[in-house]
Amino acid sequence: MTPHVNLGEDTVCWAFTPNGKFSTKLVYCMLKGEEQNDDMDFWRKVWNYRFKPRDSCFIWKVFCNGLMTSLFRWERGFSNSSLCLLCHYEDETSIHILRDCRKVKGVWSLVFAHIQHSFYEIKLISWLQNYLHAHLMEVDEERRSLFVVRLNIIWLAPKKLVFRNEDFDVDNIAYTIKAQVVFQA
Repeated sequence: MTPHVNLGEDTVCWAFTPNGKFSTKLVYCMLKGEEQNDDMDFWRKVWNYRFKPRDSCFIWKVFCNGLMTSLFRWERGFSNSSLCLLCHYEDETSIHILRDCRKVKGVWSLVFAHIQHSFYEIKLISWLQNYLHAHLMEVDEERRSLFVVRLNIIWLAPKKLVFRNEDFDVDNIAYTIKAQVVFQA
């Protein structure tokens, strides 16, 4: 087949991306044997919605499994135990401490009166995307960050147990979250 003169000059293109542009992130994922994250458009929206920088960084850490959970510390030799600080029953992963711990479930049930069972069945990334997406559709800019604020309050509560010797009071935490909702409404 002979090349057409009318098509212009030859250009270099990367065969592994739809737009033909080279991506070091894609190469890194390929070398690690991972698939490229197709959800980058969603996360770009999260960053563009201009949450408070603290909230954007927090949700990104949750997404990247970068929270300093007991399991995270134990895997790096910083702790003697990977168990949850609240229930002492399961490994403290991000999804466990933010949603699945039996004590945290008590908070969620007080915050959302009619919580659906599916709330607890979704994997971490899908759960974050579903609930963040619902909140990102909010017209009021202040209300957009409510889900992140709720997660942050729940995340910080066990730390108060460790550093301030404060009990994990489900009613008080739910009250704090509801007060934050009223304050931002």
